[in-house]
Amino acid sequence: MKILSVIIHPSNKTELADCLKLSNLNAGFMFSHVEFFGEELDSEKSTNRDLVTGYVPKVRVDIFVKQEKVEELLECLRSINGLSGNSLYWIDETQNLQRL
Repeated sequence: MKILSVIIHPSNKTELADCLKLSNLNAGFMFSHVEFFGEELDSEKSTNRDLVTGYVPKVRVDIFVKQEKVEELLECLRSINGLSGNSLYWIDETQNLQRL
């Protein structure tokens, strides 16, 4: 099992959820609201407040997917308008994902 984490602009949240729900990936996912700071600030979608404070509201999406579905998941994400090139992602491996 892999956990693919993506930092996206909040305006992409609904389309990303739809992409995951309508796919054959059988991926579980969760959203967390975060404030992003870094050179990768999205000035196109940033407000004046964001530029003054130096951080931008973003959404972190953690997607739980099987190893063999990772490439298919990345293709699904790249198909979302405005996500490719404007988002950051990383992949972690979890072998001990358990229910309480």
